[in-house]
Amino acid sequence: MLLSTIEVGKERPVGGSKKQPRERKPVLFMLAGFPDDHSVWTKLAAEFKTTFRVVVACLPDYDKRKPAKTAGHNLDEVLGAIIETVNAVTSADEKVTLVLHGWGCFFGYHYAGTRPEKVEAVVAFDSGLFPTRSKTSPKPKQKGKQTLTLKFSTGNLKNTAKRMLYQWVFAACFVLGNVLGTAMVSRAVIYPLWKFGAWVGYIHEPGEGWHMPECTPSKPIRTWMMYPYYYFWRDAFQGRQLAPPLPQCQVLFLWGTGKRVMAHDASFLHALDTSPWECAYAGVEGGHWFFIDQHRETVALMKQFFASLKDRAADVRRCGAGRMGCIANVATDLTPQLHRQMPVVLSGRMDSACPV
Repeated sequence: MLLSTIEVGKERPVGGSKKQPRERKPVLFMLAGFPDDHSVWTKLAAEFKTTFRVVVACLPDYDKRKPAKTAGHNLDEVLGAIIETVNAVTSADEKVTLVLHGWGCFFGYHYAGTRPEKVEAVVAFDSGLFPTRSKTSPKPKQKGKQTLTLKFSTGNLKNTAKRMLYQWVFAACFVLGNVLGTAMVSRAVIYPLWKFGAWVGYIHEPGEGWHMPECTPSKPIRTWMMYPYYYFWRDAFQGRQLAPPLPQCQVLFLWGTGKRVMAHDASFLHALDTSPWECAYAGVEGGHWFFIDQHRETVALMKQFFASLKDRAADVRRCGAGRMGCIANVATDLTPQLHRQMPVVLSGRMDSACPV
């Protein structure tokens, strides 16, 4: 199964003629979460299409009016679809930089964990609630079979309770929608929850007070779209460990500060601080879709992060392939809002400084 995917600038779905040569630009693979389709990436994709080959994607069926199957797609099916899709839009030696949002983060982290050789870097919006993989996490028994493994950190109990509450409501709505019908459940539960729910967040502007963000879901919410919540909690209650590992690459994490319920906690930021990779994070004013409402600031932070990756690559070339203990002292002229660890350690050791 392939995700519905469009290459920006060519506006053609995945699966086009492979005889057409692809541009040798770095690949930006943008994966949307619940409940968005490709259009949620319109503003960001336009900013990067000249320097990247931008491919935008959404979760299975989110670009359709009706689902392919009422049972939805379980977690392994979605992860498998991401693996197949990335393989379809890249050559064997190409890597992708993942740009993820919401549930796209959850599946994108797992993809980075199962296919680290295909991931150059990760830019994650909103969702970052995961610890590193524990030594006791089960491993796949069969080669080639993808297994989602994870363990949660509780963080702030009040925030955790709110997050679990709305997710359980969404999981229940998926089941009730299949029994009672999407329209009935949506009018009774989804719309009121969406309007007053703490999870979306609001924006505050001087003189105008608090208001809903510019961006609303890119299409109407339907209960059948809530299959990630159902399968996640079904598997969790069955004892399956679901937390993804920390990506083995550079990570930029951004979140909306106007949200009342956060999808990350201090332990995640600490994991980024202590990662042996080049990591950065920042809060951006806005709600769940801050990268649309505040797209200029978001783009600026992303460009700084991408520039630091180029600096790091140049330092690696200067150090030489055999100098695995080299430290790259990359540029430090980042905005104060963007936190990052300095210096960047390119390996697990800090043996010697990189020669200029």
